[in-house]
Amino acid sequence: MATVWTLASTKGGCGKTTLTAIIAGEIVRNGGTVVLIDTDKNTPLMRWAAKNRLPDAVTVLDATDKSGRELTDALQRLKDSRSFVLIDTEGTRNMLTGLAVQQSSVVVIPMKWSELDVAEALKIQDFVAVASQARGRPIPSVIVPSQVDAVIESKAQRAVKKALADTGATWIDPPVLTKSPYVAMFTEGRLLHDLDTTTNSQVLQNAKDNAHAVVKAIGKAAVEFAHASATG
Repeated sequence: MATVWTLASTKGGCGKTTLTAIIAGEIVRNGGTVVLIDTDKNTPLMRWAAKNRLPDAVTVLDATDKSGRELTDALQRLKDSRSFVLIDTEGTRNMLTGLAVQQSSVVVIPMKWSELDVAEALKIQDFVAVASQARGRPIPSVIVPSQVDAVIESKAQRAVKKALADTGATWIDPPVLTKSPYVAMFTEGRLLHDLDTTTNSQVLQNAKDNAHAVVKAIGKAAVEFAHASATG
């Protein structure tokens, strides 16, 4: 049975597509296969795949049809697959996002440390809670800070963190750091671990270490959520 993770946010520019590619890379690095479903009308994943440099373990599908038929059909075809499925949604709350969330094993919510991004992340968590009730089962949601400077934490960022903590929400640590290899993935059309290692090898290794730690933390948070739901 396919494991479905949806990357969701009500706004663009928070790092959904980058995190989708990071997770895909970790799945392949560990010997798995992954299907990426692009529901964003700007088709960032389809343009990435069009460079024809991704390994055979990665399949990218276009499901931007607003009716949701393409997404529903794709998930139906994949339901008995042993593949990992990652759905990259558009930066808005629409029918496709709703369909994706309802079919998900986990909803991953990337956000930058800004007041606007935090507010939108909380909206998605509320949306997932409603979808869980409609579905009749808890759907784990994991907030993932993204595009974070590894060195500098501003006073404004600390205030945003406190405001989020005051709501009772939690987030994973480490965050997705700002790393040039994450940009290079899309420039070169490759997974992180397939990038050229002849230059800036330490920078690339730092990005790989960050990617591994982030995906591990997401998985751990999802397991803890499921356990808490089962025992609560």
